[in-house]
Amino acid sequence: MPLGLRVLRKVEAVVREEMDRSGGIELLMPAVQPAELWQETADGVFGPQMLKNKGQAHNQFCFGPQPTRKSSLNRHAAR
Repeated sequence: MPLGLRVLRKVEAVVREEMDRSGGIELLMPAVQPAELWQETADGVFGPQMLKNKGQAHNQFCFGPQPTRKSSLNRHAAR
């Protein structure tokens, strides 16, 4: 396994261990999100540089930026 990947895995293990110890929950956020999430929030300002795609039913999807996927998290928290 390449050195960088081994280091990443060790850091992930340390973070998981500390989260488990403090009662935290690991949450994986989707990279592909419905475009309506970005249209109904101010985060839609990414504009034309955001990678977008249409699904089979002509639904719009976009690839959320890596540092923040708060639009998706906000939708789940509002339920």
